[in-house]
Amino acid sequence: MRPLPAEGYTGTALHWEEGQEVAVSDKASSGTASFPEVRLPGTPSYRDYANGLRIIRWHSPAAVVYPKSVRQVQAAVLCAVKFKVQPIPRCGGNSFESLSSGDGALVIDLSEMAAVAVDVPAMTATVQFGARMGNVYSAIYKAGVAAGKNLTSLGGVWPQVGMGGLTAAGGYGSLSRKYGVLADHILSARVVDAKGRVLLASPQSNPDLFFAIRGGGGGTYGIVVEAVMKVIEVPVVTVAHIGYRGLDHAVELMDRFQRWAPTAPAELTFTYNLVRAGSDIKLYYLGRATALQQLMQQHSGLLAFPGAVYRAVECDVLGSRGWLAGSGWAPLACRSDNVEVPQRVTPGGVLMKDREASKYRSAIFIKPIPREGLQEIIGLLRSSEKVWKLFQWKAYGGAFDSIPSNFNAFPHRKGVIMHSEFGTSFGYQRAASDLPASQANVVWDYFARAAAVMDKYATGARYNGYVCLCDDVAQYFGPNYARLRAAKKKYDPSNVFRNALSVAPATGDTNLE
Repeated sequence: MRPLPAEGYTGTALHWEEGQEVAVSDKASSGTASFPEVRLPGTPSYRDYANGLRIIRWHSPAAVVYPKSVRQVQAAVLCAVKFKVQPIPRCGGNSFESLSSGDGALVIDLSEMAAVAVDVPAMTATVQFGARMGNVYSAIYKAGVAAGKNLTSLGGVWPQVGMGGLTAAGGYGSLSRKYGVLADHILSARVVDAKGRVLLASPQSNPDLFFAIRGGGGGTYGIVVEAVMKVIEVPVVTVAHIGYRGLDHAVELMDRFQRWAPTAPAELTFTYNLVRAGSDIKLYYLGRATALQQLMQQHSGLLAFPGAVYRAVECDVLGSRGWLAGSGWAPLACRSDNVEVPQRVTPGGVLMKDREASKYRSAIFIKPIPREGLQEIIGLLRSSEKVWKLFQWKAYGGAFDSIPSNFNAFPHRKGVIMHSEFGTSFGYQRAASDLPASQANVVWDYFARAAAVMDKYATGARYNGYVCLCDDVAQYFGPNYARLRAAKKKYDPSNVFRNALSVAPATGDTNLE
């Protein structure tokens, strides 16, 4: 057994040997578990293994392990607790604040745990939480084809996002106005807690834990290793795109979108993008292209703006997932060939090409942004600094009006008309600190001004899918925050699973004790 190098982190050094067996013994499991892969400081490509896809900052963990079984996850947690090293679970590695790694921590990377088992008669899928969503969609779709059904699940937009992180955030995606968020469709889960136990979380077993893991933030209550979720059958899917070059009509266009989209039929889910070059709207419609075109022409008002270019195509559900992952100005086609993605982030691999230092924040709106606010946003886009700028809106309404805000930890429901994701980038393959201060300060300054403008018109609530260290954790969970703190106290009172934006244990008595 050899000590890990202590450079780059503070705290007690872990002692680890590749292949070392660590005893795991509790009510749920007994025996041994070995680790087939361990990445240590000082070994080749260590930084690439140590960090995820979002690299606003680099981290130097004590070690990165890649368990292939629940028992190995248990062993990793117990080892971290024993040596007083923070365990950090990592699924997709897409945390915008790089919270899926940490200095001196033990990163437990679940990407080798990605099995998907579909039960078509029961309309469920059992999914390991290291799976990336594109691979989940593909497995469900293929099982459906074999049974003569057009099957999919709730999820996000980008195929490379991990099942674990998306569920922890709630999981707004391209079916959300019809069916809600991914967390709404989780039926049960298995969670490894800070004592190394495997707990069943369901409406009947540990219901407070079940509540918390569905939208209550990542890396907080334990490590969710597997869940059973609903599978849904959908009709033909139409994907469509409306493009608008330039910003001359952007104020009027955005105003029309925010007033109409939340009232549109629930079968239609939108993503509205606003950048310096202009606007585009991606549409995902559960129905025929002719019906969507009629709806857009007769009711939306969005096609009446000068220069609007509308295109639509009918897809199977897997092909529609692939198109939505691409650029709105790319040729309009169903793309099932780019839905499946590599599970692992490896040096020189496909996923590594998208490694970026992105800085984003979210905002929740319960009323339209007034005209002067929209003009301020356009002013930010037209300002002269050479910085990547994006404002994106997702409409609510539909299913969000019928699911109670306390159904699970995700609170943004009735009365919300949209949420926004806005931000910038420091570039690819480098962290913010890799830029000269003169360059980095321009990006930071723009982001601060954008946040100030959005905060004037938003509610103060935030969507946990776009975390920012400038947020207060309570903003993510609103009226559910106290219940989450009580669950945290019950299942992880010592705050073993933690990060800068995780829920802290409640103090004093709680109604969960």
